[in-house]
Amino acid sequence: MSLKEDYNKIATSDRSDYETRAEDYAKMTIPSIFVEESHGKGSDYESNYGQSLGGRLIYGFCSKMALTLVPPSSSSFKLVPDAEATQVITEGNEEMNDEVANQFSQSSYDINNEIEAQDIRLGALQFLMHLTVVGSCVIEKLPKDGIKVHTLKNFVVKLNKKFDATMIILKETLTKQGLPADIAPSEEKEEYELYTMITLSEESTKEKKQWVVTQELEGQPVGKEQKHDDDSVPFQYLGWFASDGDKFHRPMVEMYYDDLVAYNDLNDVLTKGAIISSKNITFVDEKRGRTRKSTVEKAANGDIVDGSADDVTSFQHGKQYDYQVAENRMAALKSDLEADFLSNKSISRDAERVTAREIQMMANELETTQTGMYSMLSKKFSKRNVIWIMKELKIKFEAVDVKVIAGLDALGKSFEAQKFDEYISRMTNLQMLHVLKPKEISRRYAEYYGINTNNLVKSQAEIDAEKQAQEEAMAKEKMMDAGAANMTKQ
Repeated sequence: MSLKEDYNKIATSDRSDYETRAEDYAKMTIPSIFVEESHGKGSDYESNYGQSLGGRLIYGFCSKMALTLVPPSSSSFKLVPDAEATQVITEGNEEMNDEVANQFSQSSYDINNEIEAQDIRLGALQFLMHLTVVGSCVIEKLPKDGIKVHTLKNFVVKLNKKFDATMIILKETLTKQGLPADIAPSEEKEEYELYTMITLSEESTKEKKQWVVTQELEGQPVGKEQKHDDDSVPFQYLGWFASDGDKFHRPMVEMYYDDLVAYNDLNDVLTKGAIISSKNITFVDEKRGRTRKSTVEKAANGDIVDGSADDVTSFQHGKQYDYQVAENRMAALKSDLEADFLSNKSISRDAERVTAREIQMMANELETTQTGMYSMLSKKFSKRNVIWIMKELKIKFEAVDVKVIAGLDALGKSFEAQKFDEYISRMTNLQMLHVLKPKEISRRYAEYYGINTNNLVKSQAEIDAEKQAQEEAMAKEKMMDAGAANMTKQ
């Protein structure tokens, strides 16, 4: 079968139920994340919900996670070279150690700058919102242009027993200008359907996975078949959680959907009740002949008119005590939902002022409450993103094996720096600071804080030259002083 036929078969048999649920979840949170097919481009959304709490919770939760996966003015990863291989290469030479350290420092600095330049954090926020509301998505690394998020409406997938993708088919509707540069359509049309299949190669092993990427345009194979290893393939399927029998992953919102619906219904009742209660109607009883409606209607504030106050009353709904029950239940639901979505304003602040300590606290909280989810995303996104960027920048370490560490291990540098501060302080108090190597202290602090030390820290040769120059200057000064003393004696 063609890729289009494979796509339609899986979409019809396996995906439709997940789409229906995703539409319901989106309506209760952020409708634009997953719009119903019946809505045209730019059309208004059907307003069948009476609150915006769900949207705020989703956006706040995803913003926190995006900050931990791609922290601003900081690094979500660290490059760890093989210690034994590094020792063999440098042979214990101080200058070569400095050169290796500078190379890793410069590489980390370049990678972080490129991540900021490509606005990867925005892409991370987008796919996280899809994971929490829809359940799954496919991200594609665009060459030096950030990441693109493919939604559940535009892909199908086959999962193994561990719920990892073994095959992905993407469907894109593109204009001629939007087609890849190496694909030329055989006929002129306003839009083209491009199908891309990413499948696990038969040559793959447990230790080394290989992926094959093929494409079809309007049912005809196009472009060249591409082969990638597991780290460099520019596509990644991501999902929140799944259980036996699931064909796609389910979203985080599913676990709390009933509470969101209950909160929505109660808020709808209270909102409509408030509108009714605020209705301003005045009743005048003219039967007694003491007060006229026209007199009350025309009377200005402060006027003295003929009539009786007993003949005039105002509309009162009289449901305030009943509404208190709904308000109390709403408050309890809101408190539970805010706890579920980690809506703790005391931890995170404005993104431009957020500290490494706060990033670490948020990451720990995410990992604790959403067990394993942060670690999974660190592996499947953060680490892979660094490898993608390294490939684009052509950063290679030929002589030594280098591991890319992401997640809590990488974010723990702030704690390491704190412990190192305490150690240096203790050594100073014990008057033992002289036993430590100043260059190594400088290198470790630079690593903890992600500082690029290239052309910043003096080499050992420069330090030795300065020391020799100082010694020569002191010797010359002593000779001059001795000469002056001899002349005085004479």
